[in-house]
Amino acid sequence: MLMKTNKWFILLLLIPAIFFAGCDKNKDKNGDIEEKFCSYLDVENIDKTFPIVNEWLSVQSADLSGEQILEALAEWLKTQPCVIEVEVVCSACGETASPTGEIAISFEDDGVTKDFIFELSLTNPLEVTDYREYKEPVKTFCMYLDVENIDKTLPIVNEWLSAQSTDLSEEQILEALAEWLETQPCVFDAQVVCSSCEEAASPIGEIIVSFEDNGVIKDFIFELSMAKPLEVTGYREYNEFELILYSGSCFPEVSDRYVYPIVPGMVEWQQATSTDELYQFVQLPYDILESISTPGLIDALIHAPLFSAFWGISSDGSAIEWHRQYERFNSAKELFQREDAGNALVAFYELANFGCEPVLREYLKILGLEILFTKQEILDKMDQSKKKKAVAALLSKYENRPNHTHVIYPMLYLMYADNYEPIVEFSLNHAKEFQTLLDGYSFSYPDPVDLIVSFAKSFINTKKSQ
Repeated sequence: MLMKTNKWFILLLLIPAIFFAGCDKNKDKNGDIEEKFCSYLDVENIDKTFPIVNEWLSVQSADLSGEQILEALAEWLKTQPCVIEVEVVCSACGETASPTGEIAISFEDDGVTKDFIFELSLTNPLEVTDYREYKEPVKTFCMYLDVENIDKTLPIVNEWLSAQSTDLSEEQILEALAEWLETQPCVFDAQVVCSSCEEAASPIGEIIVSFEDNGVIKDFIFELSMAKPLEVTGYREYNEFELILYSGSCFPEVSDRYVYPIVPGMVEWQQATSTDELYQFVQLPYDILESISTPGLIDALIHAPLFSAFWGISSDGSAIEWHRQYERFNSAKELFQREDAGNALVAFYELANFGCEPVLREYLKILGLEILFTKQEILDKMDQSKKKKAVAALLSKYENRPNHTHVIYPMLYLMYADNYEPIVEFSLNHAKEFQTLLDGYSFSYPDPVDLIVSFAKSFINTKKSQ
């Protein structure tokens, strides 16, 4: 009886031991998986981690969706001591019948952090099928997006193009590229210009990309061959109106500059008996109004002998004064009717040279040019990207000449016309001060210059409204 009791007693003692021995065995197995995975996780042997990951995937519940298993895999990889960071890139990366999933994984190899992509088939069970080194295109693209280095963005864009689905048409890929470019934080705007720009055996596509370079928004055209896979083959700076600023000039040269036949100092001018008669001398003939280019109209307006007349405009003239002044010139009235007035004004103003101001009259010409941005007829013809270009140009002029504070008025008008939320909120909370600024006058508190400049910096960095 004693022996029987001892036998049962010994058995009871052995059960926990057997149980914990089993746990240790599972623990050892999990530890072996971690050890094997981490022993292969380097640039040279990373493909040897596939069987280990696929073994883990094979025992996942069939009740889970592919996306859920992908997320669970990311969490499991994070538990591995050799892994720095893991992120699911996409759970349906290909627009095909058999989409793939992608997981980005970071680890250290010889003291250097490496980023790789695991590519998985989203079958049941999921399976790692391939890998590639991960280069974050957003950071790399933006690193090179400036006038001096833009050629270095071409391989990055072409790498993106090479990965696009062959099921998409060339036009669809071109549109997708424009959308991808707009997601880059350094790009203000990207638009397809044409998908078949040349009627030839090998047509090309063009995309215009806007970005900031040293405080100035630049427009460049990417030229693409439209044969699959699409490829960026060249680029050029986009100058819609082909304006040129010559050294020492205040304003860009236009190809059809109008020369006023009667100007101050001539006998006819001196013999005029009224101001109204003088203003007749600065009207453009009807045939010229009909044929002159829009930049030519702007040039004719600011160079009109009475445009910056001392008795018409004060040195700190308000928007109201300038609006009255514009009404005296048929060149201004014609300008306000042109559909490309906003685009032409931005292009013309970007090239204006503040360093040329020899006398007050030239300063007043620049002032009158800037206040054109407060005219509703101009604002109505500008899209958001052009408003941003105008604000960026005004801000750049101000930063080069901090005493040129009146630029806050056109900046305010441009942002308000775009319904920029901080400006709209300011107009509601400070209605009196806001109206004072719209009229072209300042106030003491809060400092309107710092306020509007702060708004402007934020405005030009906001992404395009969808």
